[in-house]
Amino acid sequence: MADDQSTSRLTPRQRTTLDAVCDTLLPEFTTADDPHRFFATGAQAAGTADRAERLIGSIRDPEDRARVRLLLSVLDSSMANLALAGRFGAFSTLKRDDREAVLRSWAHSRLPLRRAGFQALKRLTHVAYLAWPTENGTHPAWNAIGYPGPLPQPADSVAPLAPLEIDRDTTLDCDVVVVGSGAGGGVAVGVLTAAGQDVIVLERGPNPGSRDLTQIEGDMLGSLYLDGGLLMTKSGCSPSRRGFSGAGGSQVLLFGRAAIRYVQPRRRSTSMSWKVRRARLNLVLD
Repeated sequence: MADDQSTSRLTPRQRTTLDAVCDTLLPEFTTADDPHRFFATGAQAAGTADRAERLIGSIRDPEDRARVRLLLSVLDSSMANLALAGRFGAFSTLKRDDREAVLRSWAHSRLPLRRAGFQALKRLTHVAYLAWPTENGTHPAWNAIGYPGPLPQPADSVAPLAPLEIDRDTTLDCDVVVVGSGAGGGVAVGVLTAAGQDVIVLERGPNPGSRDLTQIEGDMLGSLYLDGGLLMTKSGCSPSRRGFSGAGGSQVLLFGRAAIRYVQPRRRSTSMSWKVRRARLNLVLD
């Protein structure tokens, strides 16, 4: 869709502003007590702005992407910065102290929308910085806390479950349809099948096997969480991390796995909601 494409990419000025935001929130500086170069590896050295831009592009809702772009454009406005923070100049052209003052004015503003804008930028920047290794498969933050990095993959991998994919009008007969295979749906399926019912499960999440679980936080946020783990409430004031996968969001949150057979329709639109067309359900109440 043209609208989706127009809100997926940053303009050069928005990208320059994003670079400056990342550098302001995560600067690099030298200190004697930094054996792992954690403080010396700032956003620029870690390639944070590149990842942040990709994260913005991965947000499913075009309106949410447009809001992030608008926020960057406001920070790029000299007049907006003068009116809102008392600093005249585009954000990327300001000195570091002035950039910090602008961001503090957003963080402590009496206006909830401005505070939400700051939280969105802070969350975006820190996820982009901390969630992927920087070089040689490791990260200075991991080394600083003694984290060795991902464990080797086990010799015996667990294959993905084999769903039945529906890509055309199809009639399936069953006793019960369960929408969602998480904690509620999975238990319902177990109880119903144990009682001899023929059950079909509808699930929209991906269907990973053990080889797909890279143990890299950024990879897993992108594949097992809505909007790469960046989902926020509509007001933007609070994060709402929602897992979704081939055994429901509970698999992500509780590390469980349901051994059930899925029916997974192929999505025909960019909408996050399932659209069931011409469905006929015969309800039987005992």
